[in-house]
Amino acid sequence: MTLYHDGLVKIVGSVGSLAVTGTGVYLISHEPNTQTLGLSLVGVGASFAWIVGRFQDTVRSNDARVVAHLAHHPDADLPSICKATGLSDEHVASSLQHLGADGLVNGDRATPPSTCRYHLV
Repeated sequence: MTLYHDGLVKIVGSVGSLAVTGTGVYLISHEPNTQTLGLSLVGVGASFAWIVGRFQDTVRSNDARVVAHLAHHPDADLPSICKATGLSDEHVASSLQHLGADGLVNGDRATPPSTCRYHLV
């Protein structure tokens, strides 16, 4: 498995934020003085904000991959989008749901859903 720069940054950031969060929670529960409590709460808050931001980046990245595929392949179905983007069925379905709610993607609503064809609006 090859780790590219972005993947390495994600791993180091995730491990670092989990370490800061764990340390903060430990200090909050074992060091009752005000100064340690304040610093610990700031660290835990910053780590939480970083984790939420990374999650949002991942969701936006998945949505962008789906839009890019649909721009070149209108009327694509779920399996072909998954294969082309390398995303799981759940991630693609979630992205299609977000994009549909935003009015960017429309589907023909075939039954079963895996045969529904999607296109950009």
